[in-house]
Amino acid sequence: MKAILICLPLALLTACTTTSVALPAGNNTYVISSDAGLISPDKGELINQTIVQANQTCANFGKGVKVISTTEKVIPSIWTDVLRATVTFKCE
Repeated sequence: MKAILICLPLALLTACTTTSVALPAGNNTYVISSDAGLISPDKGELINQTIVQANQTCANFGKGVKVISTTEKVIPSIWTDVLRATVTFKCE
């Protein structure tokens, strides 16, 4: 029973994905990031999910998205490592 009480919260933390709001970076350029535990679908999928959010941001302005760059990196943490995908994009 103790193992379930300890492992369940950790499993939930590693399975969740969070996406930031798009932050302006000048000249209709924005940066958006998503974080996921390493027990996430696959690494490329996190970039795809982040690009979907970028598309939604530009759609709110009635514009299309142009991806400028994407990066992925692993960020060490106390509980578990976190995979971060960052997308820089323009709304045109």
